[in-house]
Amino acid sequence: MVNTRYTALFAMPSLSPRLWLFLTLTCLLVIAFHEWRLLPNGRVHATLLDLPHDQAVFIAMPTGTQMLIEEGADQSLLEALGEQTRLLGSSLDLLVIPSLRAPDIAIASELLGRMTIRTMLIPPLPRDSSADRLRQAISATATKTIVADQSRTFDDGHGCTIESFPSPALASSPPSMIVRFLCGDSSIVIPGILRKEEMEALLRSGMDVHGSTLLLPQQGLPVATSSGFLLAVHPHLAISTLAVAKPLQDRLAHFGISLRIMAKGGEIVIGND
Repeated sequence: MVNTRYTALFAMPSLSPRLWLFLTLTCLLVIAFHEWRLLPNGRVHATLLDLPHDQAVFIAMPTGTQMLIEEGADQSLLEALGEQTRLLGSSLDLLVIPSLRAPDIAIASELLGRMTIRTMLIPPLPRDSSADRLRQAISATATKTIVADQSRTFDDGHGCTIESFPSPALASSPPSMIVRFLCGDSSIVIPGILRKEEMEALLRSGMDVHGSTLLLPQQGLPVATSSGFLLAVHPHLAISTLAVAKPLQDRLAHFGISLRIMAKGGEIVIGND
């Protein structure tokens, strides 16, 4: 005997063929729109990954080239990457590690083990054993490693480049570098985790670190917003993923720099519509 009460409870609602067709087409359109946004469209999409304490920038080039600039991230970066369907189970064309602190070395080594990374751009490796894990991870893969040098860049072959400006080596701090992403007339400067002494020595060297947009770091903010560095970069726009105190707002305004507060997960689009 069939219990009609439970049969009614678990029965699927009866939908007309037209309604089923409408729901199916709606789902397909949503999926198609999502995939369309990920296709090359003549513009650069820079996404600020949602990390609790640090930040990383995922860049999708007009050609489909994928880059990740890790700026002082921790294990939360692996979780954020898992949520990026563009990266899940795929390769990465370029991984940029602006600083070689112990957490950065651990993350870079982990990424090399989990993903196919074609090229990696890093500061000069320290000669001591602190970077042994990263050396082993590099040797176990086919990843091409570019050591930061003012004359060395990564070029996607279609007018967009990554430039690196290594900071002077200091015994008291791990190797680091400033990264500048250029595409057309637009450029984004990512200062990394610079110490005051490194920044001052870098500026004395006369390196051209000018950029139209400055991504404010979560660590080392006083150095990245010092008068000397702001004059050297001379950006039109500063982007922060955190609230900015009134004195810093006034400082940026004094230098004619507009400020944009972006939520993590937000996207910067470079190029013509």
